[in-house]
This record gives sequence, C-alpha cells and structure tokens, in this order.
Amino acid sequence: MLTLFSNAANAGNTTAILSNEKLYTYNELLNASKAFAGILLQNKNDLHESRVCFMVTPGFDYVKVQWAIWQAGGIAVPLCLSHPLPSLQYVIEDTEATVVGGITTIRRIIKGINN
Repeated sequence: MLTLFSNAANAGNTTAILSNEKLYTYNELLNASKAFAGILLQNKNDLHESRVCFMVTPGFDYVKVQWAIWQAGGIAVPLCLSHPLPSLQYVIEDTEATVVGGITTIRRIIKGINN
C-alpha cells in the first residue's frame, strides 16, 4: 500500500481525478485523504485493520475516503448507494465494522439499523 502513496506523491501536480468537471491533482488527493485519516484516527496511531464501512458517491470524495481509511491502517468496506437497507445492514454486521461513515444518507440508514 505504501507504494500507492509514494507513487502518488511522486506524481505531485499531475491530474489524479476528474470529478464533476473539476480536475484534482495527486497532491490534492493526498492532502485531503491525510486530513480525513486524521479524523478517522481520533488521536490513535493506527486503526489496526479495523473495518471501516463507507457510503460515498463516486468521485473525488470516494477516493479520498478510501485512501484515508488505508492511510489510517483500516480496511475499506464500500457500501453500495443503491442497495436496500437489509443488504447494507448485513454488510455492516457481517464485516464487524467498527467505524461507519459517509454521506447524510448513510446516517439515516444507520439510524434505521440501530432502531
């Protein structure tokens, strides 16, 4: 995994992603994912391969979140935006995810699972 991030750092200002008609460089992606990794870690050093479920629309934010999870030492478990609640609940429970995050929609879904 470290090769991915070192290669991205070497690419610097090269375009990494085109999302919603906006170009993002590898530097922007690395900076954004490192910042989000810090939020995930919550003053810990490592997630120690904890499963982290996330539901994010495809694009820059999806890659940012996925890379942040990897940088923090977690295992990324993407949740499909179009799956029904029982399917999402199954994945979250089956993976024994310790962290679940994403767009506002997932917050509503998780409230449904917890109730």
